Amino acid sequence: MVIILKRDFEKHRQRQVIFIIATNKGERGTDIYVDPEVNKQGGLHVILNYPPENVRVEEQVFGRTARNGAVGTGQFIL
Repeated sequence: MVIILKRDFEKHRQRQVIFIIATNKGERGTDIYVDPEVNKQGGLHVILNYPPENVRVEEQVFGRTARNGAVGTGQFIL
């Protein structure tokens, strides 16, 4: 399973990543490369573990899951 932040892609090209932990800054402008094999198994899953300050922030966080035709899911765990 390979999930790499686009800005770190070259640095981590050969590494396999099972999960990414990010601060709330990770929701903004971060493109996450998801391997086609991961998409076949349901795609990226994002967990939000704090109450978002507004709907826009919530959309930004969960918007990481299904970009550019990819599939994905998201959930709150508070």
